[in-house]
Amino acid sequence: PLPAQPRLAAASSSGAGAGLGGGGGERESTASVLQKDARRLWHPYTSATRPVPCLAVSRAAGVTLTLEGGEQLVDGMSSWWCAVHGYAVPELDAAA
Repeated sequence: PLPAQPRLAAASSSGAGAGLGGGGGERESTASVLQKDARRLWHPYTSATRPVPCLAVSRAAGVTLTLEGGEQLVDGMSSWWCAVHGYAVPELDAAA
């Protein structure tokens, strides 16, 4: 079988647990956001019985995802479903 690919979770940079049910106030830790992600979100292309760990994404631009540690990955999967034009495209951001 093919090796499992890690899941990606966006870490909150503007508030506590953005999108994962966190309240306002101080910034929630990445570990806490990833724990909530594991408990509350379904990742349809990951095994339900043996899921791989999530990676915290600190920013995204074009097709590049930058992890909290600075490592950069090319997002070749999400574009099929939700980011066909890439992330942080100035023309699309301006139109929003």
